[in-house]
Amino acid sequence: MKNSDLHTHSYYSDGILSPAEVVRNAKENGIKNLALTDHNSLQGITEAQKEAKKQNINLIPGIELRSKEGEVLGYFIDFKNKDLIKKVKIIQHRSKEVFENTMREFRKKGINVKFNEVLDTKLKRGNVLTAYLFKFLRNKNQISIKEVKKIMKGDLFEPHYSTEEVIKMINDAGGIAVLSHPWYSKTFLNESRIKELVKRGLKGIEVDNGGKGEERAGSLDKINKFAEKYNLILTSGSDYHGDSSLMSNKHKLGANNCDEIVVEKLKQARLN
Repeated sequence: MKNSDLHTHSYYSDGILSPAEVVRNAKENGIKNLALTDHNSLQGITEAQKEAKKQNINLIPGIELRSKEGEVLGYFIDFKNKDLIKKVKIIQHRSKEVFENTMREFRKKGINVKFNEVLDTKLKRGNVLTAYLFKFLRNKNQISIKEVKKIMKGDLFEPHYSTEEVIKMINDAGGIAVLSHPWYSKTFLNESRIKELVKRGLKGIEVDNGGKGEERAGSLDKINKFAEKYNLILTSGSDYHGDSSLMSNKHKLGANNCDEIVVEKLKQARLN
């Protein structure tokens, strides 16, 4: 039964809802298995678990980590693992540095944006993401998203860890590593690279995150081929960020569920 959404975000990353609100919305949408996969954050999982218990939903502890090539989803992680917590904090610190560098680039272009003004309450949650800037500027109508991307390109986005290191972080915390929306990364669609990552512990690849763009459509044959050849689990989810977020039109909660069998496959891979 397609009752499992394996890709959602709360306000501990770039979503707009609390973890509990995400869970309650999942209940309203008939979701039985829900993965909270905040970017670079483990902070919302405990709250989500408590609400999931009330709502009779199976909450899958997850995370989405960015590597130098793209993003990797981690499922069924031990979110209290001390080493993982330490490395996630390093990523958060680096993200804050990137954000501050981005502010300087905008000021050079004559666009006056202040660090605390953009972050508002986000700063209190300790996880600074450049997505906040997109939302702030959109609301202020100061600059188009296309112009934002031009300014924010280049070394500003350089992540701290390699894909192998991110996969190891997930695996060492008892989790299952799955490539997130691989059509956004040229190297994630390269078979020799996939083969190498499988050797390093990759167990799955996301086939759909709710968006139905041309990039994804043109990559489906490769994704399905990799999954079959390297025994990778195909996952999908909404990539939900909240109903008023930048991504809301394409990423409705529960509209892109995967079958419950996928959850069972992830559990089995973890046991193995």
